[in-house]
Amino acid sequence: MAETQNSRAKGKSLGKYCVAGGPGKVSCKNNSKTEGISMHRFPSDSSVRAKWACIVQRHRPQWQPSSTSVLCSAHFKVTDFEQRLDFNPQEPENSRLRDG
Repeated sequence: MAETQNSRAKGKSLGKYCVAGGPGKVSCKNNSKTEGISMHRFPSDSSVRAKWACIVQRHRPQWQPSSTSVLCSAHFKVTDFEQRLDFNPQEPENSRLRDG
C-alpha cells in the first residue's frame, strides 16, 4: 500500500501556487492548473520585484520572494499585459506581462 501512495505522489504534480493572499489572511487558491489563469515568476529587476512583493506583504507581512515564487494573472490589470497578435485567451500560459 505504501508503494501505491509513493508512486501516486511522484506521478501527479499539483502545479505552482500563487503566493498572494486576500482579505482575512485567505490564500489565493489559483494554481498553474486553474483554467484561464497564468502564473508569472517574480522579476529579477529589484525595483519591480519589490513592488510585486508589496502586493503579497499586504496579507503576509514578513514574506520574501524565493526563486520559485509566482503571482497569478488575477492580481494584475488587463493593461499590465502586452497586446499580442498571437495571443489566445484560451491559452493563458502564452500571456506576457509588460515590463515594469
